[in-house]
Amino acid sequence: MSYQAQFNGWDSLTLTDLLVAYRKAKADCFFENCFPTAINFAEYELRSRKSEVHEELVLIMESTLIC
Repeated sequence: MSYQAQFNGWDSLTLTDLLVAYRKAKADCFFENCFPTAINFAEYELRSRKSEVHEELVLIMESTLIC
């Protein structure tokens, strides 16, 4: 993956930034041994289709740009 993270403020946040952050958080939780949170991602993704996850990330991005 050729993504290079660079934070330039909330106004320049992109959907790619959110997707990468979501995937990183998910991976971190799956490798966490002390606090079992990976099940939350699995349950969330079972309840939601992938397109709904994408739509929710778009809504999060839009709400951060409004604030």
